[in-house]
Amino acid sequence: MKWYDVVDFDESAHPFVADSADLKGFDAEQFRRGRQVRSWDPNAWYRATKPEYDGEPDDILGEHLYIPVYSARLREALRSAGIGEIQYLSVKVIRPDGSEIPGYAIANILSLVPALDVAETRIVQRFPLDFPNPNVRGKIEDIRGVALRAHTLEGHDIIRLAESPLRVFVSDRFREIFRRRKLTGYAFHRIRVV
Repeated sequence: MKWYDVVDFDESAHPFVADSADLKGFDAEQFRRGRQVRSWDPNAWYRATKPEYDGEPDDILGEHLYIPVYSARLREALRSAGIGEIQYLSVKVIRPDGSEIPGYAIANILSLVPALDVAETRIVQRFPLDFPNPNVRGKIEDIRGVALRAHTLEGHDIIRLAESPLRVFVSDRFREIFRRRKLTGYAFHRIRVV
């Protein structure tokens, strides 16, 4: 069983990068809970505000909030392969000149899986118990040398890690679809599955 940590990766020499957004009352944290979003406003937007950020958009949109935003091409490839576990929320993508790049949607990943094998993971750094934000005290801040438990991954192709919801992991099937269709915007780093 092969699984990968995904990292946003700019494929093009001059990628499009959104540095501003209005998600109409939603914040980035709400897309890391593994729950359906209700009452989505399709007028939500991402925007590149500077000419130097106005380049060729990848299939994984370059953006500043660390929320996966997928192209229509990527969404169709995943749907055709039967990969679910994602709620798509259409979002406008706007160039600095005000023109729109069509076809993008936030990928709200619904599978929040407690898959981290802490004993087999090289580094697990936790927020100190006296950290100023009481909501994160004692929770995982950073992990490296990730090891995931195989039995928790069965039946999934894309997950957020419950122990560290900012992280997205995908199956080899997801990666192969991405590579076969020559999609852009993710780099895949193989992780250990135990």
